[in-house]
Amino acid sequence: MWATTLLHHPEPALQWGVVLAASGLAAAWDLRCRRIPNLLTGALWVAGLATSGALAGLPGLVDAVLGCCLLAAPYVLLWAFAGGGAGDAKMMGAVGTWVGVALGALCLVAVSLVGVLLALACAAHAGRLRVVRSSGVS
Repeated sequence: MWATTLLHHPEPALQWGVVLAASGLAAAWDLRCRRIPNLLTGALWVAGLATSGALAGLPGLVDAVLGCCLLAAPYVLLWAFAGGGAGDAKMMGAVGTWVGVALGALCLVAVSLVGVLLALACAAHAGRLRVVRSSGVS
């Protein structure tokens, strides 16, 4: 099926090397400047589309576009309704062009879990975790 095209990427070392390097760079930049540069997200997006199309043809290109939409959608909603950063949405969309739909779903789960763990760690460090007691009401 075409939706799993990038799941079996012809060059997985290239695919994950680019994604991990760009994600690390984006995280470092975001920590330092509180933004992710458009040059990074734009270049990653264009390179992801070009590479997916070149290595897997039209099915790879379609999978890359759908992966972009899948990964960007939750972050676009966070940006629009909860004040999240637009750079996060652009970065996740760009990553989606490299990983496609099947791995994109896995990436969303992984990013969500890491986000929850980081939030809990920050709350614990700030002394903001507290015991929630049951009121006994059923």
